[in-house]
Amino acid sequence: MLKYCYDCKELTPTVSMTPHPVFSGFPFSILTAGHFSCGKNYYTERKEQDFYLLLITLRGEGEISYLSNTFSLSENTAVLINCQLYHSYRTAGNGIWEFLWLHLSPGPVSFYHDLFTQEKIAAICLSSPDKIMDCHYAIMDNIKISGLSGYSQISNLISDLLTMLLESHQIIHTAIPTQSTDVEQIKEFIHRHFAEPISIDDMLNQIHLSKYHFIRIFKKQVGITPYSYLLYYRINQSKRLLATTSKAMDAIAYQVGFPNTNNFIQQFKRVVGITPNAYRKQQQHFLA
Repeated sequence: MLKYCYDCKELTPTVSMTPHPVFSGFPFSILTAGHFSCGKNYYTERKEQDFYLLLITLRGEGEISYLSNTFSLSENTAVLINCQLYHSYRTAGNGIWEFLWLHLSPGPVSFYHDLFTQEKIAAICLSSPDKIMDCHYAIMDNIKISGLSGYSQISNLISDLLTMLLESHQIIHTAIPTQSTDVEQIKEFIHRHFAEPISIDDMLNQIHLSKYHFIRIFKKQVGITPYSYLLYYRINQSKRLLATTSKAMDAIAYQVGFPNTNNFIQQFKRVVGITPNAYRKQQQHFLA
């Protein structure tokens, strides 16, 4: 589905790229990119399109409806949209709306989209708008470069662009300083006591937050729950012991905080994909 009113002019020529299967190994690729200045009648409405759309407002204001929310896209804000899902956007009011746009191939972009939308969808306020604009134009320039070099540069630039968006998103959504300090305090507590039995209540004894609020803040800042952070920290410590010592499995399990050997083996295989013994043999092969 696609409906639109093309009340706009191109401030730079729109460029397009058809990703070649030979270069499909690059994580990011682009389909189309442009720079529009739109009048009051401009709008687009679509769904079931196999790409992601990145909109970056430079001047004026747009309005977007996406994921059951309607919000404005003011100067120096951006939004990343999965175009398989219904969305519409238009110039707000009777003014103009100037924006950069990119159509990105699906794939790893979806991971960033999920990070941006894990809570209520909203425009991302850009912390480095000039750098993001420069990155966008560099992508457009590299579309004109054929072959391996162009594809490689474009993939790197898209990665840089998405990273800058993520940093801007984190700045806006990071907890207040005291809560940030609380999270760092718990991470340090885990690093010091991972070999001991640790519960959420033990973590809460170190700070002054409710259980629900603590887990929510921790996940927002770190990306995973406190339990997952503890588990992965223990797994990483066990990897070091498996690779550099000949200690028995039960000794390693105990040393990194698992209640018993069976639990250690089960959790290790679930996280790493192979058993601790298989991992040890693999590392011995690499070190030989």
